[in-house]
Amino acid sequence: MLSRVIRLLIALALMSGQLSAQNDSAAAEVFHARVAAHMKDIAVRSLPPGDTLVTWHADSPVLFHTAVRDPDGVTAGMLRNDRIIGLADVRWSGGAPRSFHATWFTIKTGILDSSDIRGDRRDSLLVVTRSGKPDTTLVLPSISWAVADYGMEELLLPAFDGSGTGSPYRLAVLRPYGLKWDTLLVAERTRVSGRGWDVVTYTESGEQWRLAILDDHHLLWLRRSKYPDDDKRPLEGTTLGDSFRRLLPVLGPATQPSAP
Repeated sequence: MLSRVIRLLIALALMSGQLSAQNDSAAAEVFHARVAAHMKDIAVRSLPPGDTLVTWHADSPVLFHTAVRDPDGVTAGMLRNDRIIGLADVRWSGGAPRSFHATWFTIKTGILDSSDIRGDRRDSLLVVTRSGKPDTTLVLPSISWAVADYGMEELLLPAFDGSGTGSPYRLAVLRPYGLKWDTLLVAERTRVSGRGWDVVTYTESGEQWRLAILDDHHLLWLRRSKYPDDDKRPLEGTTLGDSFRRLLPVLGPATQPSAP
């Protein structure tokens, strides 16, 4: 059943492109409705309301995302086609996360399982509480840091507020699910002509990532050099999707970084 739904979504996406000259708006609305229904059908928990984006791989939708940024932080959700779902809320103060709450739901042999992870900053320490495990105390890095599981890049938006045209800098990112740190090298933040669009470029594990951000509050596009034909972009038929269409002609691909 699931594979038939995915094939339908792919067909509708192709149809949207083919009909763009004739009835682009109607095709986008049909695709939007189908994706929303698919997300509701397979999700074991509701994703938080907000911007809706889809990650595409080999012309197939593989991840579904929602996110909203408010003055104190970001709330985000991610849904995979295998029904694994992640929910996260990260609160910021003083230029760094103050607390976070992440929950992951999986289905194993028909049984719903969940993993709950919470963190609270206490001076230079981060106290992490995980369901079924003893508390863990982490020493916070001396460099800038953020909290975001893989595939939930929207949670990084506050960390890019201070990036500009200066020297590249390192950003430590805590991945709550595996409770591990990664380090990104943020190379630049470039203003794209018109309407408050910025493109942030960073490198992780030798791979370049490019993110387009709208008005500091909305992730508009993401592409990785490892998968140059794949991207994360807003759902068709949304206001953010319209912004993405206007930005698309000026976006360049992510490129593999040069060897040091």
